[in-house]
This record gives sequence, C-alpha cells and structure tokens, in this order.
Amino acid sequence: MDLLGILSTVRNFIQQNKRLAVLVSILLIISSAGLLFYMAEKGNKNYPSIASLPENNAVTSPQDNINEADNEEEVEVLPQDERIDEENLLQPPDPFASPPQLMGVLLDGEEEALAIIEAGGRAYITAEGETVAGLWKVEEIYRDKVKMVLGDDEVVLFLGR
Repeated sequence: MDLLGILSTVRNFIQQNKRLAVLVSILLIISSAGLLFYMAEKGNKNYPSIASLPENNAVTSPQDNINEADNEEEVEVLPQDERIDEENLLQPPDPFASPPQLMGVLLDGEEEALAIIEAGGRAYITAEGETVAGLWKVEEIYRDKVKMVLGDDEVVLFLGR
C-alpha cells in the first residue's frame, strides 16, 4: 500500500468517526501540554537570585560551606529502632513506670513482621526475638497482638488497648 492509500484510509476513518477523532485530538493536546509543563518544572532549578549573592562579590570557598553546614541543626531520619518522646521522657527511663503499649504492627505478607511498642517514654520498632526497653523479649507478633516474655513472666499486648 502506498502513502496515498494510507492517507485516504485515515481520511475515511476520520470522516466516519468524527467524535473519536476530536476526542483523540483533544487528548493529544492535553497530554502534550502536560508533558511540556512537566519538562519545564523539572528543568526549573532553585538557583540563587542575584539579590542573594554576597554584596562584596567575594567567591565562597568549599570550606565556608562546610562551616555553615556545621552550624545547622542535625536531623535524624527514619528508620530508627528506638525513638524518644522528649516531652514525656522519664529520667532515668523506667519501662515499668507505665505499662508497655502496642502502637502498631507492620506485616509484609511474608514471615517478617515488626511491632511498634511504646514503653517508658520511648517507642521501639522490634521484630520477633528482639528486646524492648532492654528487658522484654518479643516472642511472637500477630496481626492485632504481640506476645512478650521476661524470664517466666509473659505479657500479651493488644492493639488499640
């Protein structure tokens, strides 16, 4: 089939399906505009403006940037095995001051499960076999409860209680 035959076939299809042709055209225009917008935003970097440059036009050295970074507040990013609630922190941490509470359970569909347990002003993210507050050993993690042991003592924490 030659090029003229293809063009006449397309023209006949468009004449028979005018609504479809209009909708496809609108869809192409919208997707092109979205692609252009995405490319423009991706390329738009947050470069410093001329107003934010040093007044004496001095070039800063990498050492200046390191010193500025040292003065910034350090931020700790998850995942952490232990998080401290500084407002309600007990001095020293006493896991028996308030009973441990099961705050959440994370199941991945396989054998690995994690429990979020709060005890003595601290939150612990633990797996089976790990300890909470240096005392309680997590024996089993279920969908809505966790079984912990300390020596001969056994406790079951229920989610939402």
